[in-house]
Amino acid sequence: MTSATTTDGTSPGPDLFDPLPLGAATCQNRIALAPMTVAYANPDGTVSDAEIEHYARRAQGGVALVITEHFTVNEAGRQLPRQTVVDREDKLPGLAALAEAVHEEGALIVAQIGHAGRYAGPWDRYEERPRLAPSAVPFTLLPGRIVTPTEMTTTDIARTVADTAAAASLTRKVITAAIASGATACAITSAWNIARFLGVSSSCGATAFTRIPCGRSSISRMRVKWTRAALLTP
Repeated sequence: MTSATTTDGTSPGPDLFDPLPLGAATCQNRIALAPMTVAYANPDGTVSDAEIEHYARRAQGGVALVITEHFTVNEAGRQLPRQTVVDREDKLPGLAALAEAVHEEGALIVAQIGHAGRYAGPWDRYEERPRLAPSAVPFTLLPGRIVTPTEMTTTDIARTVADTAAAASLTRKVITAAIASGATACAITSAWNIARFLGVSSSCGATAFTRIPCGRSSISRMRVKWTRAALLTP
């Protein structure tokens, strides 16, 4: 389908159903599925058949780009009990099956990876283990319930950044396999923890990452740098 033409013969811009170049790949149209949590994963964090069916049906409906819900990079950043976890090689078969199913319907897929930070679950047992955050600032988790997360140490920060890069590396293996079969998969990072570091009210701890603005933004730069390196490294 070509772009529409105005009465004076000029083009107002691309049509919604025009192809969209996306790096080395091309979306069939300009309709994307925004990331929305469904939590259909298996309890062990592997991709389930229901999860594959959910995303494949959205692709079947005509969207050209499927962006997954938040896949966590480790258990510490897991918010929901049936959330996909991208932390080990045993997660690869399910991720590959998900990418293949979406591709078979003609769409591209982006895996959204991140860390829930102070919002990590389960919320009904919040105090039973550390919920990592830039600072131990109390906040309202639910109406009438105020909780206090655990301030991340420099080691915690480094581990979270490394786990994000490792998750990106795992998705890269899916990308490599998918390209061989004609499919496409990508990875981006998105995390509440990053937003918390950038916020003055939630980031006032003792580490160099939280005391000054450039320190608070440095974790975002680190995660992007390490993740990009993981995706580009053969």
